[in-house]
Amino acid sequence: MNNIFVPSDFSSDSAVAFRSALRFAQLYGARVHVAHGFSLNAEVIASDFVSPFQGLPGNMSPEQIHDFVNLREQLIADNFAQMNKEATNKGIELVTHKIDSNDFEVLAGFAESQGCDLVVMASQGSKGLEETLIGSNTQKFVRYSHLPVLVIKGKSELDTPRRVAFFSTFSQKGERGVYNRFRQVFAGQEFHTHFVMINTPSHFVKTPEANKRFGNFIDSVSPTNYEWTVYNDSSIEEGILSSIEQYGIDLAVLATHGFTGLKRIFYNSLTESVINHAAIPVLSFPLAQADGNGS
Repeated sequence: MNNIFVPSDFSSDSAVAFRSALRFAQLYGARVHVAHGFSLNAEVIASDFVSPFQGLPGNMSPEQIHDFVNLREQLIADNFAQMNKEATNKGIELVTHKIDSNDFEVLAGFAESQGCDLVVMASQGSKGLEETLIGSNTQKFVRYSHLPVLVIKGKSELDTPRRVAFFSTFSQKGERGVYNRFRQVFAGQEFHTHFVMINTPSHFVKTPEANKRFGNFIDSVSPTNYEWTVYNDSSIEEGILSSIEQYGIDLAVLATHGFTGLKRIFYNSLTESVINHAAIPVLSFPLAQADGNGS
């Protein structure tokens, strides 16, 4: 792992993601890239209508716009300076980027253009209609990312994982590639891997078939320090969340299809839903991108 990417809006969640990225950077000798999206037109319009600087909405003067822009630029500079100080104190190279866009697809593409190996974000999740139609900022980023995204949950930075759960059907094209990319990203780290197949009434797999799938998977990826479980539950998501708790997992690894738009509403992304509801960090890999890496 050489380059780690952290999209930051300077919130408390972003601070958790940044400090987790610094830990990984120390571990691997990696460089950290922090990017902040600042779209002048979008933010001026939003401020004009939501928090007008005196006067009526839609009536900001050129002077008020100038003051607003200067305040935002100073805020960005101050936050980047503080981040640089933290990174320098830990002996980590930090590269900061101000991007003229708040679009998640643009940010995801920029991370890839910088040769990054991993994206680190933090999330408190979203609920109800917001989850179905929009999702959290982290979920939005995951949809567009061609890179693995590590999502930290809660307010604590991630420690080095010791018990990792790799959830899979062990039958789909690309799943072996996901596991191989996972090993590449975390090369040199020692942890116990728990391979888990969730068995549900609507997607029931008989024991001989499950054993055959797993045997073929193991033969192709040759893992060490692992165990294998078929976990029965009423739904795949409930099975993932329950097995995480039962087996004391501290990092869950899943693949995502990256559905967007109406397709995402009708074919809900399991990975996004787990990211939203899990209490532990979740590492997602884009399944389509993994197809070319040992599927």
